[in-house]
Amino acid sequence: MSYPSPTFSTDVAKPAMDYPPPSQYNVAKEREAQGSTTMTRNVIGGLNGLCVFSVALAVFLVVTFIVITVSFPDHPKFTINSFSVSNFNASFPGFTGNWAADLTIENKNARFKVIFDTIESSVYYPEDKGAFALIKNHLLASEFSDPFSMERKASNTMHVEPSFNMGKTMIESEAVDLMAKERDSGKVGFILRVHFRTRYEPKSWTSEKTLTVRCPINIVFHGATGNGTADPESLD
Repeated sequence: MSYPSPTFSTDVAKPAMDYPPPSQYNVAKEREAQGSTTMTRNVIGGLNGLCVFSVALAVFLVVTFIVITVSFPDHPKFTINSFSVSNFNASFPGFTGNWAADLTIENKNARFKVIFDTIESSVYYPEDKGAFALIKNHLLASEFSDPFSMERKASNTMHVEPSFNMGKTMIESEAVDLMAKERDSGKVGFILRVHFRTRYEPKSWTSEKTLTVRCPINIVFHGATGNGTADPESLD
């Protein structure tokens, strides 16, 4: 009895899923780990850079504040203690008036000495009481004072006496008429203006300054005389 010869298949069974070889799998894992490490380093580097920038900015602001505090002197403080007028005659063309004012000046700088080179005091009559600029204001009197200086952390008193000078000051008849009407009410409003050109020692970035003190003041007259003193409320 003859039997059929056995047959053998050369086909190898394939796995159900395709997996990369172990060598490729390890390489992919290493690349993934390297990517995570690089990202972490970038984040840490960015945070370090931000910290360095913040510290540098803080140092810059502190240094700038110190430079400004040290190099920029404070302006002197001015206080008007008194203001008066004598021999006031609001008539045209015989207008007259002699004004006087006392001021206190304080130099609050601990590092800077103040030198007042040019000092000009003036009295104006404001035609428009609401105008603080010198556009509608009439110049009545002016005077130049001698230069002086102030040491650090010092105070000084200053007396000025601007007077009307017919030869130097031109005044309109309309302005005199307005002052006469106010004078009849017992009170006239003026503006005291003191202009300073100052220097600071030692020299700073702002060693030369022009300062102007300008204050509207009401003068209350004593009876029918031409003498009057400042309303205390005007000096507050």
